[in-house]
Formats: sequence, C-alpha cells, structure tokens
Amino acid sequence: MNNIIKVIQNINNVSLNTKTTFYKNVKSGDIISVIYYDVEKEQVRVFQYSGVCLRASKKLYRTKINVKNYFGQTGVIKQFFLYSPFIVDVAILQKTKIKQR
Repeated sequence: MNNIIKVIQNINNVSLNTKTTFYKNVKSGDIISVIYYDVEKEQVRVFQYSGVCLRASKKLYRTKINVKNYFGQTGVIKQFFLYSPFIVDVAILQKTKIKQR
C-alpha cells in the first residue's frame, strides 16, 4: 500500500504543470479528457472520462470543470476539481472555433 501511495504522489507532482497550462487554455465547448483514480482498500482503479466541457470556473486552486458525455440516450455530467489529488491528468482533445460577430 505504501508503494502505491508513493507512485501516486510522484504522478501528482509531475502533472501539476500540465494542470496549470490546462487551466489557462480551457474554455467551454472544448472536448477534454480527464484521467483520475479511485482507491478502495488495496485496489487502485484508474478511469478515463472524455466529453464536452460545459463550464470551467477558474478560481486558482478551487478550479472545477463540468464535463458532459452521452452514454446511449442518457447524458451524464460529471464535475471534477482540477487540483484534486485524485486527478492524474487532463488534456484538451479538440478546441472549438468561436465565430466573432
């Protein structure tokens, strides 16, 4: 269990720089991917969630993003706190083009 915690701490230290650049570049409408993990007893499970960013509230270390994805005919909205220790990595897969009027 201690080895797992050390590996996770190293991953979080490296990904802090990517979270900061993501924080500056993300806008609503972008397609993003979030990789996070969950620890239950002795198991560590890694999940990936991709979807459209509905909202990004930028408040430094309280930054949160809402991501919407469709599974079948049901829309699922998940909320992630960007600087949470459970978030391993975030990436912008596709930027949206905004038309100016």
